[in-house]
Parts: sequence; C-alpha cells; structure tokens
Amino acid sequence: MGGNRGPQAERVEAQAQKIADALDLPLYFEDERLSSAEAKRILREQGLSEKQMRGKVDMIAASLFLQSWLDSRQERDERG
Repeated sequence: MGGNRGPQAERVEAQAQKIADALDLPLYFEDERLSSAEAKRILREQGLSEKQMRGKVDMIAASLFLQSWLDSRQERDERG
C-alpha cells in the first residue's frame, strides 16, 4: 500500500474512463483502502468485539467512503 496503483487498478480505471467518455460523464476516483480499517477503529472505540462488528464494518466503511467523496467534491466545487 505504498500509493502505487497495481495492474488491476489500471485496468479498472481504463474501463471506467471508456464508459465515462461514451456517456459524457465526469469521472472521479477515490482511494477507499483505509475505510475498513477506520471503520473497525471506530467500532472498537465504541467497545464492540470482533463478533459484534460483523455486518457493521462494511456499512460504516461505506459511510466513511461516501463522506470522503462528498467532502472532496465540495472542495472541488469551492475551487471552481
């Protein structure tokens, strides 16, 4: 996780770009690699055990990922 994109990420990005171009849509990429770790940290801070976390980690991670994307979009909009 040194910040380098692997071959699979490059293939996904190329395919996404083709779709975005064909549909004339903007395309944004967001790094979500740490969202699950952050979700687990939050749940641990709330005192949940690993067993209690099941089913909650993905939901929290998705919320964190979405909020990160919304924040970055707002920053882009503010910059013009």
